[in-house]
Order: sequence, then structure tokens, then C-alpha cells
Amino acid sequence: LIIVPGAGLAVGPARLLAVVWREWLGLSVRFVPLSGFAISKPPGDVLILISQGLSPNACLALEQAGRFEHAVLMTSLLRYPNPGRERLRSLERWRAQGGIVWSLPPGEEAGMLLREQGPACASLGAMHWASQLGMASVPGVAEVLRACADRAPLHQAALLDTRNLALGGCGLHDELFHGLGWKLLEGLWRQPPRTLDVLQLAHGPVQGFWEEPM
Repeated sequence: LIIVPGAGLAVGPARLLAVVWREWLGLSVRFVPLSGFAISKPPGDVLILISQGLSPNACLALEQAGRFEHAVLMTSLLRYPNPGRERLRSLERWRAQGGIVWSLPPGEEAGMLLREQGPACASLGAMHWASQLGMASVPGVAEVLRACADRAPLHQAALLDTRNLALGGCGLHDELFHGLGWKLLEGLWRQPPRTLDVLQLAHGPVQGFWEEPM
């Protein structure tokens, strides 16, 4: 069993990795909140930890690398100009327990809580890793990108109030949309947008848009 913990914006790529590896690679993978490590070691054989700069929350799992058969850390810390002594010590403890470090872009994103590039790089890393494990591509991704390139960008005003913003998808959209919703929460200080299944729209939501446009 592979477990992938996360907190903050790292939850997005962690959930993405878990659902893609489980559904398209057939592996036994599940996402677990980092708070689970504050109680006890979640059951599992392999730990994949995603943390752009080794946050204090990530250290809850970081200290338990030796309790797993294999442990991999996806981080950008080694690309920081000044990573800090304490975080480098945490990295040394991870390696001393047998943990592997996969250094990913970008460099340090300082000055605000929102991480714009890091979660995207971690998500791409998860997809690249999946391709190395035998998955050629995620079904539909290329078609979606081509369709989006031909359309006008979403008007900024639509993002100012996410109470009137919904994300529509199909299948496992709740897991795949989590990172985008959380980025809107941290970036705009709004509640995450609703996620709706395309076939569920006719069972209530679309009628409600007459009173409050979505």
C-alpha cells in the first residue's frame, strides 16, 4: 500500500497522484491527511511525501520515514537560495532513515502564502512518474488542452467571487479539482468553488442558477 499525505496546497498534487495511480495504473494508493501522523503511523508500505519547502506540518510525516519500507520526498527545498539550517537538518534526518529526495522546480516562492508554481510542478512530477510506471497519458488531457487553447480566457470578474463559480467535471472530478479549488481559496480568500458532476447538473443545480447565476 502506498500512502500520499499532504496539507495546504500540497493536498492537490497528493490527491492527484493517488487517484491517477490507483485508477489508471491499478496500484494500491490512498491519500491521507498529515494530521493522521500526529496520532499514529498510518498503515502502508511506501510513503510519498509532497512538500515544497518542508513545512512544519510536513515534518509530522518526515520524522516517520524509517517506519516504511520505502519513502520518497518530492520537494523544491534544495533549489532555495537560503533553505535554512533547521529545514536542512530535517532533510538530513529523512535521508538518515533511508528516505529518497526528488528535487523539483521551482525555486523559492517567497513573499506570500500562495504557491503558484510549486503545486503545478509537483502535479506534473506525479504524472511524469506515472508515465515511467507504464501509463502513456491521462485519458482526455491532450483533447482538453487543445479545446482550451481555442477559447477566450475566463473573464477576471468571474473569479472575484467564487460563491458564483462552479467547476464541472465527470468521473473522479472531486479529487482532480481539489488543488484548483484550494488555490482559489488561498489566492482570493474565498470559499472553494462547488464541484458538480455534469450529469448531476439537471438534478437541481441548473435550476438554481436562475435565481443566482453561476
